[in-house]
Amino acid sequence: MLLDRTGKVLAYYYPRGIDRVPVTYSKIAPVMRNAIVAIEDSRFYQHGAIDFRGTVRALVNNFQHKSVQGGSTLAQQYVKNVEILSASNPQQAFATATAQNVGRKIRELRMAVQVEHTMSKDQILAGYLNAAFFGNQSYGVEVAAERYFSTTADKLTLAQAATLAGIVENPTAYDPLVNEHNLTITRRNTVLARMAQLHDVSTADAAAAEKQPLGLKPTIPQSGCTSRSAKYAAYICDYVIAVIHHDAAYKQVWSRLNGSGGLTVTTTLDRKDQKAANHAVSQILPAPPSSFNPGHNADTEVLIQLARAGFARSPSTGRTAPAGTRTPSTTR
Repeated sequence: MLLDRTGKVLAYYYPRGIDRVPVTYSKIAPVMRNAIVAIEDSRFYQHGAIDFRGTVRALVNNFQHKSVQGGSTLAQQYVKNVEILSASNPQQAFATATAQNVGRKIRELRMAVQVEHTMSKDQILAGYLNAAFFGNQSYGVEVAAERYFSTTADKLTLAQAATLAGIVENPTAYDPLVNEHNLTITRRNTVLARMAQLHDVSTADAAAAEKQPLGLKPTIPQSGCTSRSAKYAAYICDYVIAVIHHDAAYKQVWSRLNGSGGLTVTTTLDRKDQKAANHAVSQILPAPPSSFNPGHNADTEVLIQLARAGFARSPSTGRTAPAGTRTPSTTR
């Protein structure tokens, strides 16, 4: 997280562009946990790492030149998602992890067996929900709940949970922001019907949820220096990231930022000084007699602190700023 001089958020930075907020099992609504199990792996709590029924069916389909489907347990999917999230190139890792071949399937099985021996079923389920991709830059159920419904994972309703559970099979086809009135609702209702069939919810509750609109309250993803919070100083934001990335002095900081994350970087940027600098630039670009910078042209203004003189003068515009300004440069 990047902050300005006063502690206000300038921008959020996500390693490899992945916005994810892991939550514990208890912080995920029971209807969400039930929904994903019902539609993705209804026998999750009965079988081990391998669901022999589903696996045999998938292998037969593959040998018959049909798509590999229906055989992946939640443990296998969890393994696949973790590999994608931890890869230096998530896009390439996704292509490898979704390759339609038996070799990929066997590799997943081996890793899933190890996971089943080291983690409880509830831990695996929580891990899966924290790593699953829900579309629109949403990795994990906590971010997905915020992105689509402006809520948290522990407060999801039955209809909302069924919507999110339905997305993971194909985030593009079931994108609620695009397919609100057709595929997404149909898919959500399929999840609700399956939950009722498994007695996770009553038939009446499932029927009531099916009649509800999606009720979307989407939020705009915070995507680094292009986010709304950084709009007034995107160049400075980008500069800070570039320095941390390329300056050898910040090698460990960059490694931490792209690893476990959780860093707070406070910059010297002052919003008032930035606003004054933008205003000064807009007065001279373009040159008179043109109107007040209609094209939002870019320029550079340097603020130099002169402690003895009591003020700082901009060499590019001649405008002054109070002494003590810590922002070495502001750009727009």
